[in-house]
Amino acid sequence: MMKDYKKLLSSSKFMVLSLAQSLFSAAYMSFITCGPFLYMETFGLSSTIYALHQGAMVGSFSLISLFSSKILKKLGAIWCVISGTGVIAIGSLSLLIFSIIMPSAYYLVTLSMVIFCIGCGICQAVIFNASLNIFPEMKGTTSSAISFIRASIMAIFIGLTSYVYDGQATSVAILVFFAVVLIYCLFIVFKVWKNL
Repeated sequence: MMKDYKKLLSSSKFMVLSLAQSLFSAAYMSFITCGPFLYMETFGLSSTIYALHQGAMVGSFSLISLFSSKILKKLGAIWCVISGTGVIAIGSLSLLIFSIIMPSAYYLVTLSMVIFCIGCGICQAVIFNASLNIFPEMKGTTSSAISFIRASIMAIFIGLTSYVYDGQATSVAILVFFAVVLIYCLFIVFKVWKNL
């Protein structure tokens, strides 16, 4: 069993794909961590209105995920990842820009995160499947390792969020954008599109 984990953790292809999908989740969880404070305290919204905004984000990811197999057939794995990460970049950049120039426009914050979640829905399943199939004979171990990496990265980002969150959307927008920049660095350095 330890040999399997060693084999996985020493595979740069596995690590890059696992880190990428973990950073997607970490960026989203960074936003979700401070969401109630941001929407109800900073923006002054009721818990019902906040829940609707949160539902829009989760719903957009869920809806796209529901059709991910059709999107994959239409675009192919490489274009799912390219277009998905492109949409994620647009969402994270718009979140950063709107949080700076229009800090009280909660609907633009939500729209930015909906765009981000749509991008995640487009490429998350493709990246997960690619990482799971690097060593097809070890799918159980691979799935466990991915879960461990994701939980660790999310814990780090949630800790960072609690440290940097100052009651404004800009602080969490910077973390979300930073996670996306890290994903792009991984993709560029390791040429991820060649591994799908």
